[in-house]
Parts: sequence; C-alpha cells; structure tokens
Amino acid sequence: MTNEELTAVASLVDADRWMMEAANMQTEREVLDGMIDAVRERLEQLELDVAFEQRYLADLIERRKKMSPVVPKARKKKRIRPVLAKGAIEPGSLTEQIIKVLEDHGATMRAADIAREVVVRGATTSSKGGMLPMVNTSLSRRKNMFEKVGRGLYKLRKTTGAAEEP
Repeated sequence: MTNEELTAVASLVDADRWMMEAANMQTEREVLDGMIDAVRERLEQLELDVAFEQRYLADLIERRKKMSPVVPKARKKKRIRPVLAKGAIEPGSLTEQIIKVLEDHGATMRAADIAREVVVRGATTSSKGGMLPMVNTSLSRRKNMFEKVGRGLYKLRKTTGAAEEP
C-alpha cells in the first residue's frame, strides 16, 4: 500500500471514528434530554403538591381560629397543714391511726398487722409499695411514741411524746 492509500484509509478510519463519536454524543444528548424532561416534570408535580399543601394548611388554620379556646386545667390546691406544737400529732394522720390501732389492740403487734388494720379502718395510699412501707417509716421515725420490741414488733411507749406534768 502506498502512502496515499494509507492516508485515505486513515482518513476513512478517522471519519468512521468521528461518526461513531457523533452518534454516541447524539445518543448521550438524547438520554440527557430525557432526564432533564423527567426532572422538569417532577419539579412541576412537586410545585403542584406544595401549592396543595399550602391551601390545606391555610384551611386548617382557619378551622383552628373558629374553634373555642382551650380551657386551662385547674391546678391542684395545695394541702394546707396546720402548725402543730413540737411532738404533736396531726389529726387523721397515719401516726394517729397507728396509735389508735395499738391502743385498741393493747399489746405488741407486727408492722404488717398494724398496716393491715390501718387499711381495714379506711386509710388509703397512692404508694406503689402499699401501706406497709409507710407504716414502717412512721414506726421507725417516731421513736418517742413507738418502741421496737423485736424484729418487726412494735408497741406504744408509756408516754407518747407529751410532756408529763410534775
């Protein structure tokens, strides 16, 4: 093959390569155009959705304005405790109920039995543990009123904390 023939073949190969690249570019351009069109359609749909949601929000706001205002919840009244002399027992307190149970029984009692009797007499608690832990606490804190005789056994002291007259 001569140089002229080789040059002609090379130019044909270059032209063929150029044609293939042009075809590939055209195909790629068509694909990209299709993607751009899809994104534009999605954007239009999203704009319609946003407009719908804005109208819906405005409708909800109008409906809320027409509703009556919320009435605030009433606050719980704080329990006002009377001021008592030192060592005095509040009337109706758990300590007073324990004293009455021990006075009525007249002997040593187990803390569980005291708690059971206090509940039978109408005392209530919101404590998850029930009445027994509350009774145990009262018995152990009021050492001037209750005497621990044994494990879980209590009785009234001779004087229940009141000052004795000479």
